[in-house]
Amino acid sequence: MQNEELVKSWLKLKYPHGYMLYADYNDRLSDESIYGIISSDNPQAALNEKMYYTYIGDCDCRYEQYKEIAKEAAAEIPAIAKEDIDDVIECVQDNLEMTYPVEHFLNQRVRTDIYVDTGDSDRDFTCNAMYPHYNGRKEWLEDPDIIEDEYKDASLFWLAETQGYSREDFVKFLLTNTDDTTYKKSGFLNSVFQEMANMSSHMPALVFLQTYTLRELIDIVQNKKDISIIPGTMCGLYDNWQGGGGPLGIEIEKPITLPYDKVFRIYPATSYSYSIDQCYSLIGEAWDYANAKRRRVA
Repeated sequence: MQNEELVKSWLKLKYPHGYMLYADYNDRLSDESIYGIISSDNPQAALNEKMYYTYIGDCDCRYEQYKEIAKEAAAEIPAIAKEDIDDVIECVQDNLEMTYPVEHFLNQRVRTDIYVDTGDSDRDFTCNAMYPHYNGRKEWLEDPDIIEDEYKDASLFWLAETQGYSREDFVKFLLTNTDDTTYKKSGFLNSVFQEMANMSSHMPALVFLQTYTLRELIDIVQNKKDISIIPGTMCGLYDNWQGGGGPLGIEIEKPITLPYDKVFRIYPATSYSYSIDQCYSLIGEAWDYANAKRRRVA
């Protein structure tokens, strides 16, 4: 092409950092797509592949943009004749790098359900179904051998320890809740008792509701980072196989560090069947409850 150097110079001046493909502010990756990304062996590579198929796929959306840029170049470079437009388009294609709007999607906020596994997943989380749960018996908690055999891996024991209560303290409270005033002022213990008493399934898994950007979520999963849980975070018992659980009202009073090796699964809120979002229809603030509550107080 006769004016190729002019077009190249124009592109370097006009688009020195290449051209970013457009993303509308409403454009979002679905929760199913995000789950596919974070559950892959390489989440960042999976995101890049998703971008490729979103913006190129069977119909390369870049071509129309190349045409528009070529028209712009032809209008601003007097030496280019109208009949040269096809050559200009080809020159733009060869010399202008187009990139995906990855940052837009990395900043997308994702509501997540974080299920905890302290060894109780081996028993389908039935370890948490202890008294006052309908599938538990008070006398079983009075027998140390049964506790060791049936309940030792319960994630509720781990949760109680993060809030300053030993397994013995926790069991004592469950047994004496109705007539012992030792722990009556503990919002955490009383809320756990109510959660267990109102649990509608025999497979109650411990779950935290959190909101992250996709960038933060990929960082946690890819680097196997521990997860910080702040007081006030929505927490409870839920059975994601059958869709049902407690009122999700466990009161977190102290900050928690959830080791990554104790994470059973991280689900974007609508990415799985019988999800909390699907069955409970909670408002979005439930996944950012602690921070939303602080904002309202402020």
